[in-house]
Amino acid sequence: MLSIHIITVGRDKDKWITDQINHFQKLISKYARLELTSVPESKYGSSVDIKKAKSVEAKSIKSRLKGGQGSLVIALDVKGKEFGTKALANYLIKLQNDGKSTLEFVIGGPHGLDKQFIESTDLQMSLSPLTMSHQIIRLVLLEQLYRVLNINAGGSYHK
Repeated sequence: MLSIHIITVGRDKDKWITDQINHFQKLISKYARLELTSVPESKYGSSVDIKKAKSVEAKSIKSRLKGGQGSLVIALDVKGKEFGTKALANYLIKLQNDGKSTLEFVIGGPHGLDKQFIESTDLQMSLSPLTMSHQIIRLVLLEQLYRVLNINAGGSYHK
């Protein structure tokens, strides 16, 4: 069974987002093992060096990655590769056929991910060219993962 590990910077601040994330966690569990991990968000303010703060967050993310053979690390980044739903479903099948059993998605905080960390990942992926809250991206990613897993299992959620 496919394992999906999602690492996010910061926690959800709105109950409705948490409720929806819990909903999609339950749905995804039919198709894959899912683990959600959050790392602390840096304190951002007018006197904070954002580049340094993102570097600290990247170190925390790296310490939580499972890594190893069969693992693929995917950074979510607005400049990353874009997939349509069916293309993403096909890509997941290809990854599994190529021996990838663990997908690790990484979602940055309010200022995104550290540039060096992004460049060190196996894939940079964009869910949209729009700028979205990092909290909303968590929910969108889970919904899309459920959708493509359902498609690959022969379900009808995509219709």
